[in-house]
Amino acid sequence: KKVAVKVIDKTRIPDAMRMYAAREPGILRDLKHPNVVKLLHTEETRTEIQIYLQFMEGCDMHTYVQENRRLEERDARRLFVQILDAVEYIHSDVILQLLLVARCLALTLSLAQQKNVCHRDLKLENILISKTRRSGTHRAMVIDFGFAGHIPTASYRFTDHPGSVCYAAPELLGMCAGIDAIALNCASVALTLAS
Repeated sequence: KKVAVKVIDKTRIPDAMRMYAAREPGILRDLKHPNVVKLLHTEETRTEIQIYLQFMEGCDMHTYVQENRRLEERDARRLFVQILDAVEYIHSDVILQLLLVARCLALTLSLAQQKNVCHRDLKLENILISKTRRSGTHRAMVIDFGFAGHIPTASYRFTDHPGSVCYAAPELLGMCAGIDAIALNCASVALTLAS
């Protein structure tokens, strides 16, 4: 059986980043969803953390788009639904804020299965696309929970902002003064799924 192995060299991690490396296996251990990478095993030595993960043949979404130049609208919609399903599963309090809008969109929410986790670095490079299609579509899988964190309460806000600045939400960069970012994001989702 093929597996993916993520090896983290603890001797090369800056002190400010060590907590993220140690947190990833604990977060992944609790996540069980078809569109979230599965943790199989971890090993830790004095110098390394080895994280054994589910293997899926394919490539990341960034590479897929570069190689294929574009996604057919039908395929993009199906992949987007899978990604939203994975994000819905790992989130909790944020999804509760979206509940009324989601009901208007007729999305099914299974709040009992959600894990109160925020990925914090969701980008094209952290979404795998399967090489083969099943039922006419590729499978999407969210990977790399290195910057993920638990959301203890509905009002909790992270004080640090790790991840890729190029993919950062505008509100993290101070660009959304006076804008309801959640309502805007929900409207974008509604338009994408309805078209």
